[in-house]
Parts: sequence; C-alpha cells; structure tokens
Amino acid sequence: MRVDPFYTPSWLAAEMAAELDLRTGSLVADFTAGGGALLDAAEQRFGSAFSYLAADCDRRAVARLRSEHPRWLVGRADLLNERSLRQSPVWARRSAVSGVLVNPPFSYRGGAGMRSPNGSAVVSPAAACLETILSGMSPGSSVVALMPRGSRKSEKDRKLWQSWERRHALEVLRAYSRGAFPGAYARTEMLRFTVEKGPGVAAPSRPGVNRIIAGCTCIDIIRGRVPVHRRSQRESGPLAAFVHTTSLQEGEVELREEMCGWRWATPGPLVLLPRVGRFTPGKIAVWSESASVVLSDCMLAMRPLATPVDVLVSSLMSSFGVLAERYGGSCAPYLTVAALEAHVAELGYSPRRAQAGGPSELCSCGGGSAVMDVNQGSPLQGALISESARR
Repeated sequence: MRVDPFYTPSWLAAEMAAELDLRTGSLVADFTAGGGALLDAAEQRFGSAFSYLAADCDRRAVARLRSEHPRWLVGRADLLNERSLRQSPVWARRSAVSGVLVNPPFSYRGGAGMRSPNGSAVVSPAAACLETILSGMSPGSSVVALMPRGSRKSEKDRKLWQSWERRHALEVLRAYSRGAFPGAYARTEMLRFTVEKGPGVAAPSRPGVNRIIAGCTCIDIIRGRVPVHRRSQRESGPLAAFVHTTSLQEGEVELREEMCGWRWATPGPLVLLPRVGRFTPGKIAVWSESASVVLSDCMLAMRPLATPVDVLVSSLMSSFGVLAERYGGSCAPYLTVAALEAHVAELGYSPRRAQAGGPSELCSCGGGSAVMDVNQGSPLQGALISESARR
C-alpha cells in the first residue's frame, strides 16, 4: 500500500497545538511528524516547559528532523507496522507522553484499507494510526488529531469510533473544507481525545461532542413532501435545490442540478437521513448551510434550534444500532416520524414535528429561545436560484 504524504500547514498546526490540554507530564509527541510543523507549533506555544518527541516512517524525514531539531527526541516508527513499533526506541517512550498531535496519512492507493491494530477489522489507514496511538497512551493524555471528515460516518471505521467513544472523552473542535491542504481535496475535522480508560471500559460522562449541551434541546422533525416524479414541475418564482436519498453521500449532501419550487423549501442547518431505503452510517448527513433545500418524500430531517449539528450527529452515530432497528417493513425498510421522535427523545432531546417549508417556532422545552425565519437569505444565495437566473 502506498501512502501519499500531505504535511500540515503552519496555520493549522498552530490551531491544533492551541487545543492540547496538557494537565500532567512533560513530553509532547507527534508519531507521524513529517516536516515537524505540529511540534514546531507546540514548541512555540509551550516552550522549554516541555520536551518534544518526533517519529516518522520515512527515513529521510527522520534525518531532516534530527538535523533541524537537535533538542528533540527523534526516531523512526511506523504506526502501521507492528514490527517497526516493537523495535522503535521512541515508541517505547509513549507511556511518558502527556500530549499528542497527529495528522495521520489519509490517502492510499487501491482503497482496500488495512487491518486494525488488534486485527479484528479492515479500517482506513488514518483510523488504524489513531487507534495505535490511543491504545498506547496513558490515562489523562490529550490527543489532538486531524482526521478525514468521512471517517466518523464510514462503515469501514464505524466499530473503531464506537470503541473510542466508550473508552475516551471525545470532542469535535472544528471542521475544515477542501483546500486546507495544498494539492489535496479531503474535508477534515479536528478532534480532541482525552484518554480515560483502557479498551472496553466506558469513559465517565463529561461535556463534549457526545453529550447534549445545556440549554434548549428542541429538535424539529421534518418529513419531506415532494415525490421524485414531481420534482421537475415548473413553478414561477425562486427555486431551491432538491435533495433525495441519493444525495446523502458519506455524511454529506451532494447537490445536483435538480431544482424545485420554493413552496416546500426548508432552511438549514439540517441533519438528514432516509425515511425509506437502506440505512447506513454514511446516510446520516449534514446540510450545514442556512440556505433552504427541498426534501423528497423519502427523506427525514432534524433541525436543532440551539444544539450544534455535530453534537446531534454524534448522538445519532453513537446510537446507530438502535436507530437502525427502528426501520421496519417487509420490503424496503422505512422509518416513521413517530419512531424517529421516540429515538430523539431517548437521546435526551425535545423533538417536535414541523412542516416542510415552514419556519421553526420558539423554544418549547424551557431551556432557551430561538427562532428561524423561512425567508432568511436572498433567493440568489446558497442553494437558491431565481426564475430569471434559471432562464
């Protein structure tokens, strides 16, 4: 398997270093150090109060790091090779590490994946690297990682993410669009893990991406209204993009050129999933724009008033198995609005039904207030197009 290196830009390295939560210890590490940008940023932030450990699988990168950073502890280690780790002096120092910054390899030729460190499943290289690091760290260690945004929602990595959420405290810090890495097109997100327990032991409840935040917990439940065969009917006035189950791809909404009339346009941000059809983790998708979209009648949407969409998505992903069992039917599986309401309520939210094309009402759970105007934004912005622009 060939891995393509894309080193971390200095501005992103500084953002990651700022998120390290160094409570104890004196050693900060990067086990896929590459050009050393992450540890450079950490050293600029924390100075001589900490020591720095750099490892990489590339011998040339290791030689360059040793030359440029004589004060660092530098050595060779390949997180994807068990033999390399057994023979690596720097990996042997991992128990003394209190903070890790990591930008693991994302891309790989062939797409076949590789075995997880325990050999139980085939996973992506990025997930395999992160599992190796998390399994080797001591309780209380802080790990700030940059991961491909699709990993949390992919079927290939799903079991690893479920294991991490049981074993560690996990926070999604921020997301980055395509173009963050010169020459690469992956969407990424920054995550922070606080290592809590060993494998198989649940981490204690604490604030984070997997917990409902304080305040308003209202979630609008919206069923799409437009049948696929009616999506192309011409209507006067502004149009909005049409979203069907085929638009849900690995956790994101891929818009096509199909447009519908404004009558049933629903403003975002939305968390979408299929009402009918095969349900997989990748079909839990986020429409993060405020612009409105028209939902097909095979779609269900959740619109939180105050809860960040990442928090809601994480709640759904962590309970994916239970939600999948709520799909019924002897032919094509389907999910009723009532079943989705029950699931959302069990997660601790306050679900309520809303009409497609209608505005969100004021908070009704008593935790706060919020209102969303269905007419927000210009018809020429986001997913909208005017009648004159269409012609």
